[in-house]
Amino acid sequence: AATNLTVSFFEGEFERTADDIATWLARLNEPDCPWRLVETAADIPAARAAGQVGLIMGWQNMRAISDNLDRIALFHRLGVRVMQHTYNRRNYLGDGCLEPEDGGLSDLGVAAVGVMNELGVAVDLSHVGKRATLKAAEVSTKPVFITHANAEAVVASPRNKSDEEIKAVAAGGGVI
Repeated sequence: AATNLTVSFFEGEFERTADDIATWLARLNEPDCPWRLVETAADIPAARAAGQVGLIMGWQNMRAISDNLDRIALFHRLGVRVMQHTYNRRNYLGDGCLEPEDGGLSDLGVAAVGVMNELGVAVDLSHVGKRATLKAAEVSTKPVFITHANAEAVVASPRNKSDEEIKAVAAGGGVI
């Protein structure tokens, strides 16, 4: 009925990300568009009833906000509903899963979780580092998500999640 689609380049800065979202918004406005933008849960059954697929706009890296938390609200207004703090590597918000130091979330990254919770933007921890995943799960007042990663116990990969991370997400009511 709906899909969470990455609508911007993983390493995109502000302008590139805005352009990518503008392209998707233009597609959504085309006649006979097979997708419907999902901004609230009610949009999913509405899309199905209209014979469309709900499009949940998401990111795999919050690099586009740089160090400006106000940009989260801007992109929320544009329809983005899922944001992943990092994509494998470090940015202003914290360390990704391929950073050997595994430094966790920065203070800005912790604050970003709060802003996302307030706005209703899902916190996706798929390619976020272990310490950052655990911290985000701890500080979030809403369930967090791992939308596309696997269990490290099944396949040892730095992009997969440890039992500790999986349990932390589940403890907060999150979904993997």
